[in-house]
Amino acid sequence: MFGRYSARFNNITMAQAREALERDPSIILIDVRSREEYASGHIMGSINIPVDEADAIVDIIDDKDAKIFVYSKSGARSRRACAEFSRKGYTDVTNIGGIRSWTGFTVR
Repeated sequence: MFGRYSARFNNITMAQAREALERDPSIILIDVRSREEYASGHIMGSINIPVDEADAIVDIIDDKDAKIFVYSKSGARSRRACAEFSRKGYTDVTNIGGIRSWTGFTVR
């Protein structure tokens, strides 16, 4: 009964995410940390949708089949956001964990 409504998303490491992002520029990268955390440094090309505002995704990303990677500080909020995005009907959502594991550059 509940399986139909369960949130489904993938999990990969930051290293795997970095490789995928380098190969596929169509991936949408979402940072779900607070606006203040985002302003203090984020992965280049990411957009900020704080986890507490996860419902806003429907106003920002029309394509429910878009490939979406989600990160937070440690990975806990990104898991919550991935579950919410999946429940909203997004079909290709991947939790890439926490920015603390990112080895590339960040921007402010």
